[in-house]
Amino acid sequence: MHDESARFLHKKPDLNLLIKYGFVKEDDIYKYGTTLRNGEFRLEVIYDKKQERFFSEVYETSFNDVYPLIYMDVAHGEYVGELREEYQGILEEIARKTCMEFVFKNDSTNDLIAYVKEKYGVEMDFPWTTPGAKDYAVLRREDNQKWFGLLSTIKGKSLGLNEGLIIEALNVRYSKDETDKIWDNVHIFPAYHMNKKSWITLILDNSCPLEQYKTLIDQSYELALGKKGGKK
Repeated sequence: MHDESARFLHKKPDLNLLIKYGFVKEDDIYKYGTTLRNGEFRLEVIYDKKQERFFSEVYETSFNDVYPLIYMDVAHGEYVGELREEYQGILEEIARKTCMEFVFKNDSTNDLIAYVKEKYGVEMDFPWTTPGAKDYAVLRREDNQKWFGLLSTIKGKSLGLNEGLIIEALNVRYSKDETDKIWDNVHIFPAYHMNKKSWITLILDNSCPLEQYKTLIDQSYELALGKKGGKK
């Protein structure tokens, strides 16, 4: 099936709303089907809860076979264009009626974002607009604009983990030249893409130690103040 991750980027479905929309639950898979072009085609959409991804497939009804042209940018013409527009409209409706907007999908990530906002009044800042940096968010102090956190979505291989793994991570400041003492290479790693002597990377998943992470965020917030509270 066709991976619809790009279309549902930063969106997380409410499973109850999927059911309400018409999806049918089968274990960890939610399935939805409808017709296109007055029954000439059939659209199937699934949401895989384990992978946290939507997939779709369009079939030509008379042959019960996949119709690949709808996914090909090089396929033009009025007929395929109208079919593509109808298919896209249904997916956009599913996104609008069943999903909430999230830059980061993991519950632990959003718990920590909420913690920072409640305790420090700090919102995520997205200073980069290039496609490769769209999933990077900075946490900075209001008084001196210095960073105390960097949220990102990175590949597991960046931390020496499974190459196919996609990870949400948080970089925080740590006592200079003592970072190696806290690395466990399970939850806490040498900093990704930052100074490993004064930053560490925290993996954000459902098994991460949230209370420890909150303490590390608090420490990072204080370290970002500096001795004189000056700017970075």
